[in-house]
Amino acid sequence: MKRLLILLIFCCCFLIGCGGKPQMINNVDEFEALFDEAIKYDVRSDELCEEGHIKDFLCVGSKDSDTIAKNIDIIAKNKRVNIVLIGDEEKVIYILNNLSKKGYKNLYYFEGGYIGYVQAKGDSFVPETGCGC
Repeated sequence: MKRLLILLIFCCCFLIGCGGKPQMINNVDEFEALFDEAIKYDVRSDELCEEGHIKDFLCVGSKDSDTIAKNIDIIAKNKRVNIVLIGDEEKVIYILNNLSKKGYKNLYYFEGGYIGYVQAKGDSFVPETGCGC
């Protein structure tokens, strides 16, 4: 009985601690350091994304939050891949929390969304335009 209780406690702790908490980043260099070998999505509307987005971010704003999370879950090579989202913080956090519940660990977004990123970059930012949405 004691072994069963210990096993039950271990399983509960493991399941609760499976995913990582989405991490807000407000430093451009720290944010950009995550880009290599990351899944990068811009979840703003297709219209806004087409006007300008961060280089190599895939525009997926036309999809709903649950569909975006499912797509990431399908293409992710493992649960430890960096997942970097930019856009409306409410939508971004919803998607990242969904992925956290599925066991993903490295979940990131930029404070202030796309506008915050552009302001932090200043004059050095050159947006990529078009997205084939």
